[in-house]
Amino acid sequence: MANLPERPEYAEGIYQIELTDPVVGGVEGISNRQARQLAGRTGWLRQAIERILSGAQVVARASQLESARRFIFRGAATGEASFDGSSNAVVELTLANSGAKAGTYPVVSIDAKGLVTAGRALRPDDIPALPWSRITSGKPTSLAGYGITDALPASAFNWLNLPGKPTTFLPERHGHAWSEIAATPTTLAGYGITDALRANALTWANLTGKPGAFPPSSHTHPWSAISGTPGTLAGYGITEVPELVRTLGWRTRSAATANEAGGDFNLITRPGCHDILMHGANRNGPGGGYYYVLVFEYAGTNLTQLLVPYSTGGLIYRHRYNNVWGNYSYLLDSNNQHLHAGAPGQVAAFAGAAPPPGWLKANGAAVSRTHYARLFAAIGTRYGAGDGKTTFNLPDLRGEFIRGWDDARGLDASRTLGSVQGHLLGTHSHAATSAAAGQHNHVATAGAAGAHSHTLSRAANGGTFTNVPFPGHNPSGTFTTSTDGTHVHPINVAANGSHNHAISVTATGGHETRPRNLALLYCIKY
Repeated sequence: MANLPERPEYAEGIYQIELTDPVVGGVEGISNRQARQLAGRTGWLRQAIERILSGAQVVARASQLESARRFIFRGAATGEASFDGSSNAVVELTLANSGAKAGTYPVVSIDAKGLVTAGRALRPDDIPALPWSRITSGKPTSLAGYGITDALPASAFNWLNLPGKPTTFLPERHGHAWSEIAATPTTLAGYGITDALRANALTWANLTGKPGAFPPSSHTHPWSAISGTPGTLAGYGITEVPELVRTLGWRTRSAATANEAGGDFNLITRPGCHDILMHGANRNGPGGGYYYVLVFEYAGTNLTQLLVPYSTGGLIYRHRYNNVWGNYSYLLDSNNQHLHAGAPGQVAAFAGAAPPPGWLKANGAAVSRTHYARLFAAIGTRYGAGDGKTTFNLPDLRGEFIRGWDDARGLDASRTLGSVQGHLLGTHSHAATSAAAGQHNHVATAGAAGAHSHTLSRAANGGTFTNVPFPGHNPSGTFTTSTDGTHVHPINVAANGSHNHAISVTATGGHETRPRNLALLYCIKY
């Protein structure tokens, strides 16, 4: 006889032995299942109790400690309290004296724990140097208040109190303005001047050493006083017009410099007119070919370039502000059509097969976000994000009818701007016909006919009707049967089985529903 092995596991239920269960022994036998489950629970509980008794397992719940313990605090704060787990423990903490006497101090010392350890009165070196304007009260109003001993008081500044003052002033020690001198002479003789001519003696005839003629360079005339001035540059003998214009800060028509011919339009910054040859390697230009370029400059960092294609005409411009170039803007095409006559994102239909200048086919194509920056700012990625970085998609209106956006009106509810709507046919009816089903039978019933009689005819050649009396020698005539009352005569029609009848609806129309229309090219403004 052996013992059942005890596995420390807690079974969720204890098996109930049924009346029909056979007696089967062994470890896994059904007769030992209950004992095996109870033994497992016992082992599980034993392990849990052993962990609690050994301290390896913290007791989840306890109403009270077996032995009370104490909380004891030392250091900056002291206090203690007993705790057995039956209720909360309250500890009254007492702060240790910091050494500072109780009182109010303008200057205190604080330790690392934030406790005041000392206090004292203010000293002069505690107050930093302040500007005079910050001192608003308590300022002295006298020299003595500031301790000044080397200054005279205002009361001493008086002629009577001034020590060492002179009693007389010599004439040569002071002067007078000419207007303060009375009885001044009015002639040269009155001043004793002998080396000057009298005013009435100064005439051209009495002037000695005068020149006989004056050269033209010795005097000037205002331009308005000069008559017969030329009206042309040639009249003034001016032949270096380009140098004059260049001196004024403007360039005449000229070929590209070495830097400009290198292919970077960002280097064309000299004010004036330039002929620029574009190559495939040119950078920052609007495209290949020849261009007339006008450059306007302000403050060195701000420029405007106006470009006219040499062979096709038109007008393109861009601007640089604070050394940052903007995008090219196409104002006029080669036919002098204004390229910005419509707002970016405007959709219009055209009768031609190609879009006019300033427009793109609304065919869903992916186009540049920088080259068509105005259009990208207007529609964004509503109709497709292109490659997700440098391009975006145009709306695709090929073969489409345009419908006004509902915009919360309710006629076309829940539509979003730019969404595509599929085919939809409105509710309506059609004429229908049923196809022939072939020969077949149906069940039929006869309706009630009411009380009535039937008339029978007998021929003259005689005959016999069972239970019907009639004369025996060549009789003829009629007789009436008895009335049978209201009754129904059943009529049976043989069944033809379960079957269907085909109904055909005549088809009409084509592969879509549409009004009468004219095909035009839808384009979008950029």
